[in-house]
Amino acid sequence: KQRRTDEVPLDVDCVVGASHGGQEMVGRDHRGVNPHLGPVPLLLCDRQQLDRVAQLVRVAEVARGQPTALTLASADAVFAAATARELHGGSLRVYSSSDVVGVEVAGAVKNVMAIATGICDGLGLGLNARAALMTRGLAEITRLGVALGGRAETFMGLAGVGDLILTCTGNLSRNRRVGLMLAESAKDAAGKTLDAILAELGHVAEGVYSAREVALIARQRGIDMPITEAVCRVLDAPGSAAAVARELLARDAKAEL
Repeated sequence: KQRRTDEVPLDVDCVVGASHGGQEMVGRDHRGVNPHLGPVPLLLCDRQQLDRVAQLVRVAEVARGQPTALTLASADAVFAAATARELHGGSLRVYSSSDVVGVEVAGAVKNVMAIATGICDGLGLGLNARAALMTRGLAEITRLGVALGGRAETFMGLAGVGDLILTCTGNLSRNRRVGLMLAESAKDAAGKTLDAILAELGHVAEGVYSAREVALIARQRGIDMPITEAVCRVLDAPGSAAAVARELLARDAKAEL
């Protein structure tokens, strides 16, 4: 049974939270619910455990009964599998994972990559560029996730490459739309500020806030994340999108893996 947070009894043993990836999800202690996230959907269970449901989801499609797959992660693999079975059925496929850190990092950083992809498409750089950007973006997500304790294989699954594809290419993706608007702003000498873009969007675009947090953690750990750094530069100066794209292309050649 699902309930809102303001309806949860104080003696509940377990909370399974279905939440979007935001900056609060990266490099944090995952044992408590951040109060700034506000009410989120909850599933009440019978174990003392906090878990995540990675959303590879467009809600309207779920409501229409269209096929959807997602990952449920818990540090307790047995519990994750049992809970996934409770939710699994019909057109909803739920896969279990014990890699909570990997699932959360993937969910947060893919929003940054969606902004980058929107910029790429908005500048008209082509499908080859989009595919390359998403692939190298996945490499960045994996590097950070593994450094924070996630497992590399998680990023090849639904929470990683699956959610990345959806968020980077879906027309309803808020983060992708921010990227598109940033690219459009770069074409106009009197382009919009980031605040104006977000006001026009009318919704939260998590990647705008995650980008700086991710870049900071990467720098602290010596992790190379050039796409993330590029997104941060464009967010700071929306008119710079084309110039930042050229800088990325001008990076020295290197081994892929």
